[in-house]
Amino acid sequence: PEPVRHMAQNAPKMAPTPRTSSGSVASRPAPAPREPQLRKSEIVVLKGLAWGKEFTEKLAQARADMPPGRPLWELFEHPSTRQWVENLLSDPSRLVRLRESPGAELEGLDAPELAQVRSIITEALMGSAAPCTLEEFEGALNRQLYRCRVRFSQHIKKALAAAEANEDAELHARLSQELIDLQRKIKEFAHFYDDAE
Repeated sequence: PEPVRHMAQNAPKMAPTPRTSSGSVASRPAPAPREPQLRKSEIVVLKGLAWGKEFTEKLAQARADMPPGRPLWELFEHPSTRQWVENLLSDPSRLVRLRESPGAELEGLDAPELAQVRSIITEALMGSAAPCTLEEFEGALNRQLYRCRVRFSQHIKKALAAAEANEDAELHARLSQELIDLQRKIKEFAHFYDDAE
């Protein structure tokens, strides 16, 4: 009947299903995994890092409390944020510019994965007062230090297994002592921190 033919002519055309040269249906590429949001404690540490001033001493103390050989930017678990903080701290003049004249540094945060970082830092720097209390900042630092130690302990365990496989007794003994020291610190502070923070 005429109405049926008219509807068929005006129906939206579907995109053809992609096929390989052999005629089989080609699989569509999986979407890139989205980065996780920053933890609350990461946000507080990031604000304090941008603000400086009264938080500087606590940052210096955290640097000294990091696991052996671990730089301060490994406090951050969020991949893009950690990379940006690494670039920032690798050039001290950039941190000074961020705090004193942030315009140019903020322009460098135009990548989509850094939109949250830009918003957090802008909020911290545009305020007339510190973005958090010293107590809040210290608590957030300690939470991130705790998580950093847990991650580093996993790294040591893998290195221990490799040393054992290679029959490197000297390295195995040194790593074992490092792991004992690290686990002592982890156990000492574990009850203070909630993973939801």
